Amino acid sequence: MSEDFTKKILQSVDEKLTLVLTIVQSLTVRVDNIDSRLNSIDSRFDNIDSRFDNIDSRFDNIDSRFDNIDSRFNNVDSRFDRIDARLTTIDSRLVHVEQTVNDMRPVLQKVTTDVSQLQEGQLQLHADVLQLQDGQRQLQEGQEILAGEFHTLSRSVSHRFLALSGTTNAEIRDLKERVTRVEQNLNPPKSGT
Repeated sequence: MSEDFTKKILQSVDEKLTLVLTIVQSLTVRVDNIDSRLNSIDSRFDNIDSRFDNIDSRFDNIDSRFDNIDSRFNNVDSRFDRIDARLTTIDSRLVHVEQTVNDMRPVLQKVTTDVSQLQEGQLQLHADVLQLQDGQRQLQEGQEILAGEFHTLSRSVSHRFLALSGTTNAEIRDLKERVTRVEQNLNPPKSGT
């Protein structure tokens, strides 16, 4: 009877060891699955970081574009100043021509021809001023379109960010503050020309 009992105990121990080994193997598979999921999550966070870097790069690019637009507005202002100087010069010449006409009748035909040429130049300058004003209007419209696209992009990025990463409210407020600062940079104070 003792031999049978010993065999039963040994079989029972073998079964328990087999059960323990099976459980350990199952736990090993589960741990491997968890490790794989954690690696996947880590990869997603790396992807999100990369997207944020890309967004920062786009914001820098937009800032650069606005700097270029500001530079163009400064160039337009400079051109208006030069046109004003030219118009002032033309006005002073016209006054001088009128005095010369009164003083010198014999040279009247030559002066009349010169005045005609000056008037043509003034008309051309006026046409140039109108073209510059139209160009400035087009630049302003382009800036408004760009501001609208930037706002749409900002909302889209915010929505995608919330969907992908479950960002905390503090991070969302920070992003909105950054967007507000960029939008404020989109609408710089206009110079009075």
